[in-house]
Amino acid sequence: MSLVNNILSTLQEKYLTDLLVEGFVDKTENPLKFHAMLSHWYLKFEDVYLRCTSIGQADRLRIEFIDQVTLSFDMDEDDQFCISSVYEMRLPYTGPSHTNYVAALKLFSESETYFQAGILKRAEFQLGIVGTLFLEPTIYGIYIGKEQDRDKWMQNNLDANSDYEFAWERNNQ
Repeated sequence: MSLVNNILSTLQEKYLTDLLVEGFVDKTENPLKFHAMLSHWYLKFEDVYLRCTSIGQADRLRIEFIDQVTLSFDMDEDDQFCISSVYEMRLPYTGPSHTNYVAALKLFSESETYFQAGILKRAEFQLGIVGTLFLEPTIYGIYIGKEQDRDKWMQNNLDANSDYEFAWERNNQ
């Protein structure tokens, strides 16, 4: 199944249930402190993860589906791999009603070839009633923002409209 078909199938059938960042704790620190690796984020759709990785000169975003979160960076032997949920910090609580479905999606890439390989410049997920989740690769990792961040990005990047754009809206039938 192509990446595009996999994305569309997942978004049509599953709810966004978590937003995770990977990182590590240094076992020699007291108290232990989580060190986030902001270049690797995971959008969890029930039982699958959409891994988003900052690549290149921090100006590209690679997306791919995986079954489980695994270590994707080098660590010292005193470090322990771990993940942290930032779901409730980035998205408002909606209760158990599963209102965090993806209503619409926009993926922006340099070209259709890059897009088909899962390499993007940015991604925008319109989530049901809770707003927008905007992903942008930066030199500090992947920035996770909201609508106002997307609008600011569009104003600051004059070439934003020259990219290859893929748009999708949920079919509620």
